[in-house]
Amino acid sequence: MAEVFVPTPIKLTDRAVLKVKELIDGEGNPSLHLRVFVT
Repeated sequence: MAEVFVPTPIKLTDRAVLKVKELIDGEGNPSLHLRVFVT
């Protein structure tokens, strides 16, 4: 049986959203995306 990838939305706190925005702004590239790994 083949594995199927099912994207699952995550919830971020307001503080986390601000941090991600800060990181993206720091890179100067508004096209960046957030990649999250769960182990």
